Amino acid sequence: MLQISNKKVINAWAMYDWANSVYALTITSAIFPVYYANITSTNGTFLYGYIEVITGVCVVPYYFLQLF
Repeated sequence: MLQISNKKVINAWAMYDWANSVYALTITSAIFPVYYANITSTNGTFLYGYIEVITGVCVVPYYFLQLF
């Protein structure tokens, strides 16, 4: 059984969360805009912006419904 109060477990989850956040930040801020710029004939960051907005519109309401 997993012990929640174990300091090693807490540190392991903190490091996992930190690494996962850095990975997502790197992909969304450095890789995707360059990728979209290379695969589209128009400005790739413009397409990337629309995709971010559509994702936010889909995800944010679901997140707020989970809070209540």
